[in-house]
Amino acid sequence: MKRIHRSWLFALAVVAGMPAPDLRAGLHYSAESYAELPSQWRGFLLDQRTLRNIAVVPKISEDESPARRRYLEEAAKLEKQARLNAAGLSADERSDLGALYIRLGQPAKAVEVLRAAQRVHPNHFYIAANLGTAWQLQGNLAQAADALHEAVRLAPGKFHAAETLHLKLVQARLLQLRRPAGPP
Repeated sequence: MKRIHRSWLFALAVVAGMPAPDLRAGLHYSAESYAELPSQWRGFLLDQRTLRNIAVVPKISEDESPARRRYLEEAAKLEKQARLNAAGLSADERSDLGALYIRLGQPAKAVEVLRAAQRVHPNHFYIAANLGTAWQLQGNLAQAADALHEAVRLAPGKFHAAETLHLKLVQARLLQLRRPAGPP
């Protein structure tokens, strides 16, 4: 899969007015890498489509995409490793498992894994960012904002601007929901 740049995700979301669940800017998975700008729209759009289709559960298991199968296999490996290893998973592995659940369209499982991970590793940036994204996908924008505040605080330099934008997007959506509807 080609490398995607996070800035393109935000630019596309802002221009197209995508709904909150389609924006996964704060998702960090070690097997996905992002290209630096300048990037080409064609490659970005194909990658974005592939990543979005991973969450689609096919009616017939034989119709499962190779990308979805690969993500399911990776999740199964990490789940097995967690069961077999008495110490459990490392912070990065827990973050990856949460990201895999998000990609697979299972944000409730992601929240469960990432909340437990955050209790053990409270200062881990990827866990906080992925938790914010999982809460956002579940529609709990208040919890998402709380997790993203923590992600912004923990963000290393190269991620700070993107995480700040993600937080601002969630806060704007939260304000939008809290405002009473105006006249038609």
